[in-house]
Amino acid sequence: MNFEVRKGIDHPAGVWFGQRVKEHSFRSEKYETAYTLIHLPDAEPKSWFEGKPLEDTYERFVRRG
Repeated sequence: MNFEVRKGIDHPAGVWFGQRVKEHSFRSEKYETAYTLIHLPDAEPKSWFEGKPLEDTYERFVRRG
């Protein structure tokens, strides 16, 4: 694994989005796939879900059992 993968690469605003980002990217030889994680350090925290949170899958399984 090369140094850039571990450290990440900083990009100025406009490369990925309208704000600065840190990019981590790696390749899986086994699955012939590349993965990229983009970290937006200046972004406001957001929730994936509006309103009611998702039900826990384990709790749903136990309740139906």
